[in-house]
Parts: sequence; structure tokens; C-alpha cells
Amino acid sequence: MTKDKKNALYWSELGMKYFKAGDYLKAIECFERAVKINPSSSVSWSNMGVAYEKLENFDKERERGKKAVSIDSLDNWA
Repeated sequence: MTKDKKNALYWSELGMKYFKAGDYLKAIECFERAVKINPSSSVSWSNMGVAYEKLENFDKERERGKKAVSIDSLDNWA
């Protein structure tokens, strides 16, 4: 894992660690930081959507999924 906190990949990878541990709120915070640094990261948008799904926030899940697909139409969100 990269240790550069100014790197979107750092936040995305940290978000996945929280996600795998079941801490979806912390995961979302990390994915939010990742997309602030790199708004064109469809993976971070998609992962954030899945975290919202786990929290049963389906409106935000859908929004993040649509954003991921708008960036990369090959994203398997739909």
C-alpha cells in the first residue's frame, strides 16, 4: 500500500481495508477522500456505492454507481 496521503490510491486502498473489516462509514470517508483527489476514479466511486449499499442507503448507492459508470462504461455496476 502506498503511504502518500496525497495519493488517491492510498485512500482507496485504506477504504478497502475498512470495508473488508465491516466499517463501512470509515470506508466511505476514505473513498470520498480518494475521489476528491482523483474524481475520475470509477473504482473509488463504485466501491463507495457498495459501501452505501451495505448501509442500506440505496439512493447514495445508486448515485455513486451512476457516477462510476459515467466515468467508465465498462464498470460492472449496472
